[in-house]
Amino acid sequence: MLAIQPWTRNRSELGLENIALHDLRHTYLTMLVHSGANIKVAQDIAGHSKIDMLMSIYTHKDTNEEQRAVDNLERILNTDVPLDVPEALSIHKVRT
Repeated sequence: MLAIQPWTRNRSELGLENIALHDLRHTYLTMLVHSGANIKVAQDIAGHSKIDMLMSIYTHKDTNEEQRAVDNLERILNTDVPLDVPEALSIHKVRT
């Protein structure tokens, strides 16, 4: 409770009177995962003992994520050298 008191007292000065301290944690963890951070690293930063907590509560897919995934896979399948794929997992287009 002591850590929340300074936030509660000062958030109106920051123009954030409608934002709870936990909202900042939620936003931070969501942005961390979406920035490409390793999920296990994000789990450690969050202090969760199980990755399920991070994945089910603190992460969300953004509205364009599915389309980016489909577009990226399409580029991989239509290119001789795959884009955005680690070399160890790279595949090459089969020529017919």
